[in-house]
Amino acid sequence: MKNNSLQETPSSSIASLHTFHWPKWLVILCLLFIPPVAWWHMWRNHRYHTWFPYILWLNAAATFGFTAYIVIHFYPLLTTFFDGATYIFISHIFLLLFSVFEIAFGFYLIEKFKNESVLRHRILAIVIIFLFINTIAIPISQLIITSHLQNRPTIVPVATTNQSIDPTANWKTYNNSEFGFLFMYPPDWKLLPNQYGGVVAIESPTQTDPETKDFIRVDVENNKQNLSIEEYAKRGTDDSIIIEYKNIEIDDITGKQTTDIPHARQSVQTFVKKDDKIYHIGLFSRDSKRYQETYDHILSTFRFTNSD
Repeated sequence: MKNNSLQETPSSSIASLHTFHWPKWLVILCLLFIPPVAWWHMWRNHRYHTWFPYILWLNAAATFGFTAYIVIHFYPLLTTFFDGATYIFISHIFLLLFSVFEIAFGFYLIEKFKNESVLRHRILAIVIIFLFINTIAIPISQLIITSHLQNRPTIVPVATTNQSIDPTANWKTYNNSEFGFLFMYPPDWKLLPNQYGGVVAIESPTQTDPETKDFIRVDVENNKQNLSIEEYAKRGTDDSIIIEYKNIEIDDITGKQTTDIPHARQSVQTFVKKDDKIYHIGLFSRDSKRYQETYDHILSTFRFTNSD
């Protein structure tokens, strides 16, 4: 009898090892915070084998959702500054497929439990490998994505000077209340009222020819005969001369501009008809291209101040 009792003792201790189990709340707690410990106990305790399909599904769903989010939201950003973004994309596609396979394997386990209540060690090893891959895949992916986002180059916006600089910002303003107009002109140009045969002129600080002056003149003439600009400009010239004009907007009024009027040194001339007056803004220089930009800016600031 003694010998029999001694032989039964080891078998009874093995049986007690398989029958011992933690309470469910402890297993769930370990699954949340120390998953490998929970897996080990579930492997050893047969009553928890039926939990594995559901744990596989939960892990697969979490991995699938996280991976899909990375592919949709972060991959396009990574491609802009990281040459290895394609490798990250392929690895995450693999995780998506792996999650799908993991879900299918969970259904396979459910089918096995219809005939068996305990999983074989080989099947349990595959399950643990799946769970281990899921557990480390998300933290590693987060670490890689975060490190590349932190190391991405900083893009400093460059201000576009064309939009921020006003070429007439520091210009002076000439206002003529008698004839009802004003315009702006460069501060280094000399203002000359009633000079050069006009109401006002501005003279360039530099000259292209020492014997002549380069200037812009504004003249105003009454137009009681209601002449057109073309008729006005051709006064005193041969009728056979053809003058070509282009339209130009001056203070929302369409005027005419030409370089064809045959007067000495009258390089570019602009005419605007308003009420009973014709306003003539002329650029006089032997080298009109030199002053064309300044002339255009002056025309852009020309305003009429009288309504009649």
